[in-house]
Amino acid sequence: MRQKVELAFQVCTWVLPSSRLRARLYALLFPVGAGTTIGPGALFYRPHGERSVLRLGRRVCVGRRVRIDLSGRVDIGSDVTIAEEASLLTHEHSMASRALRREQPWETHPLLIGDDAWICMRAIVLPRVGRIGRGAIIGAGAVVTKEVPDYWIVAGNPARKIGERGAGPVADHLSDEGGV
Repeated sequence: MRQKVELAFQVCTWVLPSSRLRARLYALLFPVGAGTTIGPGALFYRPHGERSVLRLGRRVCVGRRVRIDLSGRVDIGSDVTIAEEASLLTHEHSMASRALRREQPWETHPLLIGDDAWICMRAIVLPRVGRIGRGAIIGAGAVVTKEVPDYWIVAGNPARKIGERGAGPVADHLSDEGGV
């Protein structure tokens, strides 16, 4: 029953014209810091119906059609931007046996996103990443497979370091092939 209520809630929030009003409504389900905005079509979901934990810090911006898998605990710091159509995944299915996929066990993994991180459009953060560091930037379309340390700038598939915030122009860190 709770899943049906949450689904109805999600549908209702899609039609709201105000991202701040959406955030206030979501605050009925999980902690949402002051000044947070949630774009239309953002989806916070639990694919297996398990209990989950989500916390959004102050002044978080969740863009349009962002997908956040709440299977594992998700803790998003303050002043974080998650741009349009980014996906944060916190569970995976085992492939250890030849049993049917639906019979395979699945594992959840927590995700911590540090203050002032920026996850650009259509980036994908896979399970087991664990942490996106404070001030880190995930480039548009990047596929993050490992932890990203504080202030790193990563891009590509798989995501790799292309620079650091505060360490000079990013262009100085790109490869001779013109980047990633």
